[in-house]
Amino acid sequence: MNLRQLVYERSITDTMEHNLEQGELWVYTNGNVLANWRSQHNGDGSICWKSPGAGTAVIEIWGAGGSQGRMCCCGVGLPGNSGAYSRKSIAVNSSSYIYAKPAISLKSESLCFAGCGDATCLCWIGSTGNGCMCAQGGLGGNSICQTSTTSSYCCYVALGFCNDRFGLSDFCGRVCNLSGSRSWQANAYGGDINCPGNISQAIFYCCGGGFHNTKCKTYYFTAPPPGMYADGGGGGMMYTGMEDARSSALAGMAMNQAGGSYGMMSHSPSRGIPRSACWRSERQCSCYEHNYSCTPYTPPAWGAPGSMMCNSIRDSGGRGGMGVVRIRFIEN
Repeated sequence: MNLRQLVYERSITDTMEHNLEQGELWVYTNGNVLANWRSQHNGDGSICWKSPGAGTAVIEIWGAGGSQGRMCCCGVGLPGNSGAYSRKSIAVNSSSYIYAKPAISLKSESLCFAGCGDATCLCWIGSTGNGCMCAQGGLGGNSICQTSTTSSYCCYVALGFCNDRFGLSDFCGRVCNLSGSRSWQANAYGGDINCPGNISQAIFYCCGGGFHNTKCKTYYFTAPPPGMYADGGGGGMMYTGMEDARSSALAGMAMNQAGGSYGMMSHSPSRGIPRSACWRSERQCSCYEHNYSCTPYTPPAWGAPGSMMCNSIRDSGGRGGMGVVRIRFIEN
């Protein structure tokens, strides 16, 4: 049977979608503008869900993603780590409630390191008992102030970040967003399934060294939150830095690469590649003091993309994605 025959027969004999989840869905997050989230919830950012009847509630929560630290001068920053994930199925009836507070990611206001994202926590009153669960936020990405000819890879090795050197060169290798003093990995508690947050990394291929090579041949691997796109670890997303793609030829356009990759992780990508430049101080640039460090353009529970060189202008950092609460009700 060829494709034309298959499409024709399906269009006549089978008009129902068979790949949808059962039940009703509710999804809560703190959104994109911090100034508005209090008015959208119960005054303190919390939510209250009442069961529509007897059945099963499948609860999923994610902690906030780690934000990117603001540069003090120029250099390269590691992407933030994702929030943790927890899932729980409970029996409910019309008298059951779920109280939750989706996590808030931190603004990128601190130099070099922005801290960790907040935890998403939740408690329920079910038909057969009560309980709580929590998913911690991810570690923020670390940025470096680099003013010498030393390579970015060397700087992170000296700071104690876990690394994997490529060959005999001291200038290139892989660096993950964990160090001796910052070995925080987000964890989850209270669910039937509890998955720790994923660890992001950067890969430096400029084996010849030199500060002038920092912005080229740098690849960023931002780890998505577990349980959101796939089973197990949840996959991964890699994108190039500035001047490694024709669409990012101008200073400050490297954020386009991350934006396009976020879309490709989804079943229905919606982001294009807007043209922007550092000297125009546009939203995708992230080189000046503007709302990218305050507003989370990063998808929920993702760590912020790694900061990038912008022709001697510091990167203001990016904010990690907010935490998420997802409730699926399946009627008996």
